[in-house]
Amino acid sequence: MKTDRKRCLFCYLLGSSLIFLLAACGSNASSNPTATASQPVATSTPTQVSHTAKLSVRFGCKSGGKVGFSADKSHGLACVHTLPKAVLTISVTYCNGSTDQSSSLKGTFLADSTGYHEWHWMPQAPCQNGPVYWSGTARVTAQLDRQIVTSESSFVAD
Repeated sequence: MKTDRKRCLFCYLLGSSLIFLLAACGSNASSNPTATASQPVATSTPTQVSHTAKLSVRFGCKSGGKVGFSADKSHGLACVHTLPKAVLTISVTYCNGSTDQSSSLKGTFLADSTGYHEWHWMPQAPCQNGPVYWSGTARVTAQLDRQIVTSESSFVAD
């Protein structure tokens, strides 16, 4: 008789579990009468679209009157326009390909709220006393929101 009780208790627990399971599963079907096993219910998750502006860098000064890059024996100037808060690096090379080691050109710089930045430095070019003319190239890299853009400007001076 104990075995019958155990079986009965087992059947009762199993039956209750099945009723509970069917009630839980059935509540979804009853709330959406058009859904069947062969027609899954489509759900949508909103996605956020980023409208980040395209990064560019162009040589030119805020005042508009100065060129974007020039240097002589006593003064160097480079001006760029990009997106506001872009992180900038600059490298300047002169006539024989030597890189200017001025501390004013080392490190990273931040474009202002209008996207402009200017560098002023005393050129350290090994060709200063060399040929009758000398030349240079400035290379500026801008980084913002996983975008990286590089631009160059060159000059030849008498």
